[in-house]
Amino acid sequence: MKALSLIVSAFVLFTPVSAQQRQAQPKKAATVTSGFKGLGFIDYYYNAQNPSPDAKGLNAFDIRRLNLGYEHSFTKNVLVYSELEANDGELTGTSKYSVFVKQAFVELKNILPQMRMVMGLSPTPAVVTSERLWGYRMLQKLPLDYYGLAPTVDNGIALKGKIDPYGLLSYHVMVANGTGTLVESNKMKRIYASLGLTPTPGFVLEGYGDFENLGDDRYRATFKGLVGYESSSFTAALEGVYRINHQTVRRNYNESPYAVSLYGWMQADNDVRFVYRGDYYDPDQNRTSGIRMIEATIGIDYMPVNDVHIVPNLIYTSYTNKRSSGLKPDDAITLRLTAGFYFSSIR
Repeated sequence: MKALSLIVSAFVLFTPVSAQQRQAQPKKAATVTSGFKGLGFIDYYYNAQNPSPDAKGLNAFDIRRLNLGYEHSFTKNVLVYSELEANDGELTGTSKYSVFVKQAFVELKNILPQMRMVMGLSPTPAVVTSERLWGYRMLQKLPLDYYGLAPTVDNGIALKGKIDPYGLLSYHVMVANGTGTLVESNKMKRIYASLGLTPTPGFVLEGYGDFENLGDDRYRATFKGLVGYESSSFTAALEGVYRINHQTVRRNYNESPYAVSLYGWMQADNDVRFVYRGDYYDPDQNRTSGIRMIEATIGIDYMPVNDVHIVPNLIYTSYTNKRSSGLKPDDAITLRLTAGFYFSSIR
């Protein structure tokens, strides 16, 4: 009994000392993160109707896009990222899928309070917020990218962050080549800027603009306005895009492409979503002749797991001639089964 009393007493005395020793030990440094990220878009498509006789009835299995990137964080404030993309952009009857550098940049966080600097080939302010709201790049590019009005990535230097401590106002400015993933072709640079406002959780307002001087009294300027709402059960967004192509070929004339897009998704079940998108596009508002386009995309997204999507979808494109007596292309209908996947080894 005496021996048992000594053991119990020793245990009681030792326990608080051990706890104090454990609390006094310094915390381990944060683990440096690194790993792979990737995505892929795979289709089977069938052109049920098309303005081009050669394209009507065309059908194929296609790897439309495959991206593989690697991210490494040296510290919590310094990271690098590089990414390759393979797609069917250069695909012909006898060619292979093209591979190119999609992103390659260095990011420095907290260079000033709530400010990050990114240098290299990185996402532009043009579509970062829109891509998050849309969430279905696997089905369709966003208007600025789809109609060739602004690149999604560019090679330059960017600053981005929050203006206020609550994160209501955000900004993203960039000076870059203006050539996207291509090498620089002139001495001019393109300036991008966006300003976002989140007045309440989920509600998003954003204004965007870019400018590039082309020399010889020529320039181009692009503007976008976006309003959207995102929640766990649905997302909806409306954006308008306007471009000024100032040229000297025709005096006092600016070519002005214009687009409006409504898009989003709604949760139908735990693993099923309804996806919708509608676009209106006029390649030049200032011309009294020409073809306007209206395009609708609808799909049902089945998600067996969070990052794998199987989406039967339909794209319907209708054309109108600005002159009532003018000819117009036939409408187009494409039926697709799209598989999209995303992965990341970074936890």
